[in-house]
Amino acid sequence: METKLLKKFIEEQKQKENVIVNDIKDLWEEVNKLKASPAPKDLVKIEDNIFREFDRFRKSIEKEIERNQKSVQEVFLQIKTLSDEIKEIKSIRKKLQETDIDSIKRDMESVKLKLQWLENRIRESGHEDLFEKIEEIENMVKRLKASSPLVIE
Repeated sequence: METKLLKKFIEEQKQKENVIVNDIKDLWEEVNKLKASPAPKDLVKIEDNIFREFDRFRKSIEKEIERNQKSVQEVFLQIKTLSDEIKEIKSIRKKLQETDIDSIKRDMESVKLKLQWLENRIRESGHEDLFEKIEEIENMVKRLKASSPLVIE
C-alpha cells in the first residue's frame, strides 16, 4: 500500500513539474518572439510580465514543496506504524513458540491426579483435611497461572 501511495505521489510530482516546465518554455518562446520585434515599451511590459510569472511559479512551487513534504512525512509515519505493528506481531509469535506446552500439560495432569486423590480422601476421611488440601490445590493452580502465559480453565 505504501509503495502505491509513494508511486502515485511521485507521478503527481512529475506531472506538476512538467506543467511548470512547459509554462516556462512558453514564456521563453514569447520572449524570443518579442525580441525579434523590439519596441522599448513592449519589452518593459514583457519583462514585468515575465517577472510576475516567475514570481507566481516560485510561489506555486513553494506551496507544492510544502504540501509534498507533508505527504512524505505522512507516508513515512504510516510505514513506521506498520513496521511497529509487524514487530509486535513477531514478538507475540516468538512468545508462543517459546511456550512449553508439554510442561503445562504435565502440570495439569498432576493437578487432575491430585484432585482425584482429594476426592477419594474426602469420601474416606473427615472434612478437616479437606480444607488443607483445597488450599494446597488453589496455591498450585495460582503458581501454574503465574508461570504460564496460557489461561488455565
